[in-house]
Amino acid sequence: MKLTIIPSDQTVIRNGKALNFPFSLPDIRAVQWDNGSGEVEYLDGRPNKKITSLAPFQSVSNAWQTEKTRLEDEAIEAAKPTVAALKAYRNELLEKCDWTQSNDVILSNNPLWLIYRQELRDLPQYVQANNIQLSDYATMAEFVAAVFPVNPPQSQRD
Repeated sequence: MKLTIIPSDQTVIRNGKALNFPFSLPDIRAVQWDNGSGEVEYLDGRPNKKITSLAPFQSVSNAWQTEKTRLEDEAIEAAKPTVAALKAYRNELLEKCDWTQSNDVILSNNPLWLIYRQELRDLPQYVQANNIQLSDYATMAEFVAAVFPVNPPQSQRD
């Protein structure tokens, strides 16, 4: 494992992945560790100290892992679909096909567009009525693929 600890920047770099979080190591400029040996650099002018154990800095390394896990969990939660995201995407799809309902557009598949647009408008109620849990889907794309109606072909203009 490679580890760099920079207390003044509240930065820890482990195997190339840098994270910032609060920690304190007074009087230390940096700690460098590379697969079994390392060095401590001091702020007060003392010479650098060679180290063969990471034990005095293990709590900082553990805090890095905790922060990494927290950030990954946060990213997973942020990617999950929400009701607001569902409605925003549904509204976007409705806007994209508003042209199909204009009086001066005649489509041979107009009934399909009417059904599709109604299914989009009914989607939040459909999700609720069928007890579909948005949290069961890892991403909005996965949710859309499973639940959203498929739009009719756009090329059937008369």
